[in-house]
Amino acid sequence: MIRAGMIWGLARAEARLTRRLVRYWLFVIVGLLVAAFQFGQFMVIYKMFSSGSASAATVNPRYFLASAAGGFVLIFYVGLIFLAFEVRARDVRERIVEVLDARPISNIELLAGRALGIGVAVWIPLAVVVGLIALVGWLMGVPIHGRSVVTMLFLFTIPAFVYLIGVIFLVTMLVRHRLLAFLASIVFIAGSFVGFFFMPFWTAPVMDSIGNNVALFPSDLVPEVISGAGLIQRIGYLLMGLGLIGFAIVLHPRKDGGSRGLRSAVAAGLVGVGLGLCVWIALDTKANVDQQTAWAEIHRARLGTPVPDLRSIRGDVNVEPGRKLTLDLDLELAGTEARPATALFAFNPGMNVTEIGSSGRALSFTHEDGLLEIQLPAPLGPGETFVLSLKAEGEPNPWFSYIDAAKNPYLEKASEAQIVFLGYDPMIWDKRYVALMPGVRWLPATGPEFDRGGDQNPIDYFEIDLTFELPAGWLAAGPGRREDAGGEGQRVKYRYAPSAPLPEVCLIASRFDSLSTEIAGVTVEILLYPGHKKNIEFFADSAEEIKQTLTDHLTEAAEAGLDYPYGALTMVEVPIPLRGYGGGWRMDTTLTQPAMILTRENTFPTAWFEGWERWNRGAEDREGGVPRAKRQLLEAFFENDFNGGNPFTAAARSFLGYQTSGRGPEALAMNYVLEQLTSQTVADRKGFFSVHFFTGNFGQEFMKAGQEMQNPNRISDSYADVLIDRIAATNKVWDAMSRVKLSEIDPRNDPEETLYVLAVKGGAMAESMLDEMGKRQAGRFLAALRERRSGSGYTREDILLAGDDIGEDLSTWLELWIDQTDLPGFWAEDVRYFRLTDDDTGAPRYQLLLTLRNGEATAGMVRVEYRTKEGATGRQRTHPIAVPGNSALQVGLVLSEPLEWLRVWPYLALNRAPFNLTIPVYDPDRLRDIEPFHGERMIELDTEGDGSFIVDDLDAGFSIEIADEGKGLRATGSKDDRDLDAGLPPIQGARARADWSRYVHPDAYGKYRRTTAIVRQGTGEKKAVFSAEISRSGRWELSFHLPAEQRSGLMASRRDRGSWKLVLDDGTGTRDVEFDAENNDSGWNSLGVFDIAAGTVRLIVSDETRGDYVLADAIRWTPAARSGEQVAKEQ
Repeated sequence: MIRAGMIWGLARAEARLTRRLVRYWLFVIVGLLVAAFQFGQFMVIYKMFSSGSASAATVNPRYFLASAAGGFVLIFYVGLIFLAFEVRARDVRERIVEVLDARPISNIELLAGRALGIGVAVWIPLAVVVGLIALVGWLMGVPIHGRSVVTMLFLFTIPAFVYLIGVIFLVTMLVRHRLLAFLASIVFIAGSFVGFFFMPFWTAPVMDSIGNNVALFPSDLVPEVISGAGLIQRIGYLLMGLGLIGFAIVLHPRKDGGSRGLRSAVAAGLVGVGLGLCVWIALDTKANVDQQTAWAEIHRARLGTPVPDLRSIRGDVNVEPGRKLTLDLDLELAGTEARPATALFAFNPGMNVTEIGSSGRALSFTHEDGLLEIQLPAPLGPGETFVLSLKAEGEPNPWFSYIDAAKNPYLEKASEAQIVFLGYDPMIWDKRYVALMPGVRWLPATGPEFDRGGDQNPIDYFEIDLTFELPAGWLAAGPGRREDAGGEGQRVKYRYAPSAPLPEVCLIASRFDSLSTEIAGVTVEILLYPGHKKNIEFFADSAEEIKQTLTDHLTEAAEAGLDYPYGALTMVEVPIPLRGYGGGWRMDTTLTQPAMILTRENTFPTAWFEGWERWNRGAEDREGGVPRAKRQLLEAFFENDFNGGNPFTAAARSFLGYQTSGRGPEALAMNYVLEQLTSQTVADRKGFFSVHFFTGNFGQEFMKAGQEMQNPNRISDSYADVLIDRIAATNKVWDAMSRVKLSEIDPRNDPEETLYVLAVKGGAMAESMLDEMGKRQAGRFLAALRERRSGSGYTREDILLAGDDIGEDLSTWLELWIDQTDLPGFWAEDVRYFRLTDDDTGAPRYQLLLTLRNGEATAGMVRVEYRTKEGATGRQRTHPIAVPGNSALQVGLVLSEPLEWLRVWPYLALNRAPFNLTIPVYDPDRLRDIEPFHGERMIELDTEGDGSFIVDDLDAGFSIEIADEGKGLRATGSKDDRDLDAGLPPIQGARARADWSRYVHPDAYGKYRRTTAIVRQGTGEKKAVFSAEISRSGRWELSFHLPAEQRSGLMASRRDRGSWKLVLDDGTGTRDVEFDAENNDSGWNSLGVFDIAAGTVRLIVSDETRGDYVLADAIRWTPAARSGEQVAKEQ
């Protein structure tokens, strides 16, 4: 008989012994420090930055235990190994093994007591740490989510500790040598953890012993301790741990008279059942994922099937939360040129279709694999309509959602599946909360559920008149203005019948608190969880300021003809687990829906805005005072939402994108461009979302963008612009833009690259159009396009006609941005700046003249940005300036204040970034009485030159040769999978690499971009080669460009450059040239004058040097003068 009292007594003794060990307290202290550091990091980010960014607000200490506690739990986990591996060796070492073996206790009681003692000794300080975290959080006004405490301390930690103790006990019984047993335990546990990150995410139930990856996200809206699958997985690990302890009992050398066969069978049974439970959960997930793949292939096969045009959906939707969804609908269909004989819909397979008919007559149909196909009485031709009735009931299957997504997180390696942080539930179907998301297809949607918006499956726009029945006391957010439609008993009804078409229907319902107002004829409403209203109170004193701003935006849009179409705009709070990304190639945000903005509970509702007041005590002294400052704070908060909940994106789509979209080869690009144009026109803001950003250490990008904001030469004053540039404007994307036209891009080939190409090139196109047309004219253009094609798709011709409607010729924009891949390249020269005579009122005038050169055959657009010393603190800009290919323009600015800063901003060019110009020093007392010039004018190019030419490290004449590869490698031909810059890996650190790399340096030579190739000291096997074609034999001077040293970093002055080995080869022989890089000046340095034969000549720069690194920046060949030249000394 197993004696519980004996087990407890042994556990107490083991716990006392454990607490006397130095290593025990070492791990307790380390665990406490790691926990304090992690929690403190969360608290600092939350308190200091959550008010400035909705993305930063998600780092909320309230949810710390559920999202980041694994780090310090792992410390205690490792500590267990150091405490438990001496289960038998300690008895031998302390010479008590004979005494212990003689005691009347069974091995079950002995090892169970020791396991319990060690586990409790480690669990108690862990519980204390969690308690301290909860106390600190409460004292700082951020109470920890209660259910996450219970989940972590009991459901996750206890099974994990039992499992680990079982592993260690078993290993120590199998491997009697203490050190080997310890190392074997470490290798097994470390291998399990490391292996998990390289396994598909669906294997998490088997591989994750701690349980972090099967945990539910905490939520105040739908609070749960653990899911059913998660509970089974934790039970599985608990049973495996007990079984492993059982095997350790069997293998224990101490004889206690027990039946080893029986004990082995019980242990094997426990391990088998435990492992089986975990495998079952994993295989169930895999089966659902495989079903999604099968569905996707079935739906892909139906692409191009002729379908009617869905004109409207009318009827009733009865929602019994968590139980049943009932539909009673009338669908109006219209015929097309294809004359479809069947109506094909994507419809969730969890919904049971009970009746389909028309005018009292039943219609035959099939509903399999999420495809509802209805046989029409006759083919529907153009101009013909048909109304069918549909009745269905059931519970939507959440796995039938986003089946065509380019990336399925369950099939990704666990290390790359971080998009689960954006939510994992495609819908919420709970007795307390309902989120019927369109992607689940709880309503029928025309066509198969694959590649919606593509040429073979265009988006279908329709009108709705739907009445939703919900539990009494519930409020709903839907597509438009919510109308009370009565209700009886414990039920309430709401009707949605917006006057504008839409592509899909979303319904969010629960017991919300509502705050609403009427603004310019639009009902603006916020629906929040009853306990999440503190931030509404914080912004109460700026309510009128916010309302006035919204009124201004809506009024300006309406005056341009772009009135808001849906009558209401609702922001509604949604739970953290709700999936925030959809399907298709783009996997776009799902948090923007027609007439709706979905905001996660860990963003605006729980962000910490109170701290802003401490850091902005002088806000009342600014123009507009505290109300305006708070309004600007709120705008920045939402603009810096990169998790999909940006309301400016939502607003833009409700104005245009939810009523029409592109058709034809330009559709992909124009949809993106017009979305950006609409957002900036209506809200003065842009939005950006990419699931591909949420891989790797994406938090580092937020931090680096924040650091870049401290750079006075940053690309923009907007943090969003800076982050987007860091994410999207990679070398890979620039290379892609040079290869593929926007009208020919195939998003399925590389969805991430496609999205970033659109962000860079499409974003630049939208910005140039807005700068040229202005907000009002841009609004008129968007209104004209919507007027033409609302409820259907637009083509390139429609865009041109909409432009004609408002007097704008948009053909240039389309040709420049959509139809070509070649890019312009700009530089500025002949910058002049002086003071003019004062104007008639006596006000001073300053004249700026500069020449803009486009060195490429392709035309392009730039703007000049500047800042004056005494004027507005922000940057001012010119309108877009079109510079034809291989031409020059003189740009003139007449200013009333002295210039302080000046740069040229190419919208999209080989320069890749803006470049600063030095403002010439002027004499303020010298006034020139000449005609002022403000604008642009063409000037003649100076075609004369000295015959010199330059080969830069970015030119086609530059290549890399590696001796052991036996062949030359063009700089554009590397097989490296990294983000290459013209064929070489970019370097941003403080140390050169062993291979030639690309380094951006402000003093490097560059026609458009200032870069140099650099390599660490080597043996001479890795060479950079500058090749050039010499037109005629003769004497030529060769110069080598040397960038200046830097104060710190890779090219810091403390690093020795040494002498570099150069070889000149003109086909007739080679000549060695030694270049003393340490003692030469920065800039152009002459290597001497050489007799060169006509043809190809190469300068080879090897990595051999006594210094720290070698540079290959640029070389220049210049025909030598007839006399007086200095001949290079040759070795």
